[in-house]
Amino acid sequence: MFKNPYLSIFLSIAASIAPLFFSWPYTLMLSILAAVFFPPIAIFTGLLLDLSYAGHAGIPYFTILGCGIAVAGAFVHQFLKTRIMS
Repeated sequence: MFKNPYLSIFLSIAASIAPLFFSWPYTLMLSILAAVFFPPIAIFTGLLLDLSYAGHAGIPYFTILGCGIAVAGAFVHQFLKTRIMS
């Protein structure tokens, strides 16, 4: 199930372009799914969301949320890698 590299590439690309086409809840869902396979994509998506929606805000909320998702995604990725993928 998790040995398909094309799934991680597809989810990473989808999460990267999602802020340009979808609203932030759908982008957040794609970012969480992509962070399981490649955790830094959540930080990149958070930066894009901050640039798109909260450009003049003082606190980058989506980037902070992306960092939290990336940390959680790294733990989940490591767990899946040691338990299921190998």
